Amino acid sequence: MTSSVAVIRADAGPMIGLGHVRRCLTLVKAMEVQGWQWFLATVEVPETSGILSALGIDTAHRIILDPAAETHAATVADRVDAADLLIVDSYDSDSGYCRRFRPWARKIAVIDDLANRPFNADILLNQNLGFGSTAYNGIVEHDCRLLIGPAYAMIRPAFADGRAAVLADRRSRPPRIARVLISLGATDPDNVTVTALQALADATVSPAIDVVLSSAAPHLSAVRAAVASMPGTRLHVDVDDMAALMGDADIAIGAGGTSTFERCCLGLPTLVIQTAENQARTVAALRESGSVIGCLAVGKALQQQMTEAIDDLARTPEALGALVLKSADICDGLGTARVAAAFDDCARAN
Repeated sequence: MTSSVAVIRADAGPMIGLGHVRRCLTLVKAMEVQGWQWFLATVEVPETSGILSALGIDTAHRIILDPAAETHAATVADRVDAADLLIVDSYDSDSGYCRRFRPWARKIAVIDDLANRPFNADILLNQNLGFGSTAYNGIVEHDCRLLIGPAYAMIRPAFADGRAAVLADRRSRPPRIARVLISLGATDPDNVTVTALQALADATVSPAIDVVLSSAAPHLSAVRAAVASMPGTRLHVDVDDMAALMGDADIAIGAGGTSTFERCCLGLPTLVIQTAENQARTVAALRESGSVIGCLAVGKALQQQMTEAIDDLARTPEALGALVLKSADICDGLGTARVAAAFDDCARAN
């Protein structure tokens, strides 16, 4: 039987981070089980090759695009004769960009976080909290299928696999802050990680600390120096078992991207930092739900705000326990399978 072919259009880099490519990779790994082949079409920057290799994407799966090209449809078509599904996860795409692929792709799926421009798609996914289907009124065709909300959060299988045991452990013991996980995006271009370390140094508690970054992070050397100056602090680079680190942590300081749903799946209380404008709506909705402690966007008062939030939670273990329960209600970890099934159905429909 001939395999179905999917092409992902997404980018990764020190400034854009790894989130778009990582969530798409999680999705297509699930689709492989359904008989899909896949390729990643990505704009190349100097660090691209190393980043993709660290994610386990070999050169056979890559289609490198020219950043100066107005359209990438011809480049992709030169490499792949035709695709059953084009998956677009890029803020640079709009209806015009996608339309150029129509003669070559049977169906088009868009992954979006913003609802701020028109789309030409057969199916559209927004996994974030704070959006409803009405957010896409007038910017998608009437027959575009919408997948909206954290029920479709594309997180790795390890989180769903470990969810029951981790939640049982959290609920069986008194809330505490003995271990903190700092994970502010794979590349953390604004170096909020060092601010978080300084905030913990000023807090009344003295937990063990795990810091996670990618080897592509532009401030990695500064973070190494800060970690070395703080006893009981470990730096993890290019982590391949994030679920284990989250499961061991009592609280996290994290960004408002896809990792938000990984933490929620494991009921990990989190101080969420809005590190990019595209996270604003989701962070606001998470705060309103009571499932996270939301901190200010990156700025002068952030360090003090984080210190005060940690001290408040240390003084009120009941609030810490409530965060476990409310965050776990946001995401069950099964979204990747739901999206894979929906995308497969879309591509196979007439």
